[in-house]
Amino acid sequence: AETPRSFRHHKKKITAISNLSTDVKIRRSKYQQLEGYATFLVKIFPVANLNAYEKWLLYQFAVMPAVHISYRDSKRNLNLHELLGVPEKELLKDFPEALNTLVELGWLKRYNYGFIVHHLIQEVILFIEGEQIANCESLIYYLGDRLDKSFVKGKISGLAMLPFVQRIYDLFEVVEHDNLGSLYNNAAVIYEDALGDYQQSLNFSYRAMDIYKATGGEFELSISYNSLATTYRLLGDFDKALEHGLQALQIRQKYQENKLAYLGNTYQTLSIIYRKKGQLEKAIETALQAIEIRKKLSAHPERDKRIAKLYNNISIIYRSLGDYDQAIDYAERAVTMKEKYYPEDKISLSTSYSSLSVSCFEARKFEQGFAYALQDLEISEAVLNANHPYLAATYSNIAHYYYYFKEYEQALFYNRKELKILQSNFDANHPDFQQAKRLEELILGRMQ
Repeated sequence: AETPRSFRHHKKKITAISNLSTDVKIRRSKYQQLEGYATFLVKIFPVANLNAYEKWLLYQFAVMPAVHISYRDSKRNLNLHELLGVPEKELLKDFPEALNTLVELGWLKRYNYGFIVHHLIQEVILFIEGEQIANCESLIYYLGDRLDKSFVKGKISGLAMLPFVQRIYDLFEVVEHDNLGSLYNNAAVIYEDALGDYQQSLNFSYRAMDIYKATGGEFELSISYNSLATTYRLLGDFDKALEHGLQALQIRQKYQENKLAYLGNTYQTLSIIYRKKGQLEKAIETALQAIEIRKKLSAHPERDKRIAKLYNNISIIYRSLGDYDQAIDYAERAVTMKEKYYPEDKISLSTSYSSLSVSCFEARKFEQGFAYALQDLEISEAVLNANHPYLAATYSNIAHYYYYFKEYEQALFYNRKELKILQSNFDANHPDFQQAKRLEELILGRMQ
């Protein structure tokens, strides 16, 4: 068998083979039909000359995205040795020596203080070694830990991990692995909140749910149900949202002695769903249950992040009841807490500015409300992707203000931006889309 000696030498063979069939992707489901093709690749990419540590390291690159990975990536706050869970004692010798060997033999390419692997090499390694979840435990643990921390720092900080999580998701189907279930649940929240990609959020939540059903993790299953409840609520399917929220509640009530915080989270989820369904008394009831639990658990309720979010929800409920003074009071409490203690969580802060702006509009405090709307707009356009549904809500708010100010061209401009986002994310029956179309008709009527 031939041993590749440099990436340039390797690249010639890669290019030639890739030209034969650019669409070929070796996966377990296709191994039989591609057996001859795969066997040929294995012959020209031998691994017999690698030791066990080098094979393990190469496998890590096989299960990660085929992208440039820096040894130290300050932009993504990503260090290769931390990503792979390399012990400190190996950093000075074994780890750098193995990387150098893989570069010298052509398996990896050194690029801008980092490394990159060709996707074809990834496929060969996976074919040889098989898709073994046990071989990437450290990677899974690190990704899960980073996503956990992003919930504190602000979910935008978790975006750099998503390509790695997506790669794991694509490679490994349902396996009995609790850490993988936790990783997928966390990814579902990031896709939903930071990206507004609700379909991907559903995919990851359902995959986590299947894992926990296989492992018998009943309490962990409640995490998936709670996540699904939120996602379906955002999609406008309030009946499905309530169904999953009540499933989460049923499980969490059994574990409340040791998992009380999770029960509070579910009351918070249910409160928003009840509000969306117009069941405002139930919405207030569950919101107050959630606040009572958070105050019981929190050493400093005045700076508790979830209490701030609950204040925001209660503000919206009072607004729906027509009690605008109470609505503004709770919204201001939420804004004050977030500005003082959680300014880095831009998405949550912009949500409170938006809520306060809408309450001010309803209370006919237009100048004050418009100032909050502009603060929301500034943050949302800076941190959200251009197709995020949260941004649609921001544009809707601005459009309503311009409509009131009789600046109809500006109102139509933001209304059309809102509609563009809604059309790409929801069907025509979604309540937000229908409301936006009604505003469009009003604006056009005034412009005639």
